[in-house]
Amino acid sequence: MPLADDEDRLGRLYEAPLGEWVATRDAVARELRDEGRRDDAEAVKALRKPPAPVWAANQLARRRPRCVERLLAAAERLRAAQAGRTEDFRAASAEERDALEAAVAEGRSLLAEAGADSEAMVARLERTLGGAAAVEETAALLRAGR
Repeated sequence: MPLADDEDRLGRLYEAPLGEWVATRDAVARELRDEGRRDDAEAVKALRKPPAPVWAANQLARRRPRCVERLLAAAERLRAAQAGRTEDFRAASAEERDALEAAVAEGRSLLAEAGADSEAMVARLERTLGGAAAVEETAALLRAGR
């Protein structure tokens, strides 16, 4: 990931409102170019504006981290329960479903902030959050709001 060692700039980029994301990306790239970091600037400039559901998932992780942590913990328990007893799996599955529903409910207001709160966008947010939580590597990116 470009700027892996530059948390301030990454934070500025991923915290930007969706409507300002491209302008923020371009400003970060310009700053890097002005500092002589042409490769980093080009890598940042190549980043594409995230779709609204992905942006909302990132914002959820940054603004409401406990909500995301609850989802990620439930998803982790579900993965562990898949090899265990049926009762454990059912309980873990219900917990993960409840955590996902809560995260989507929180994320709906973020989609509204981005002007993208249609039912289709909410469904995409649900798939984004559920999919990200299901795999350890993507769960780490969700936790970081990226």
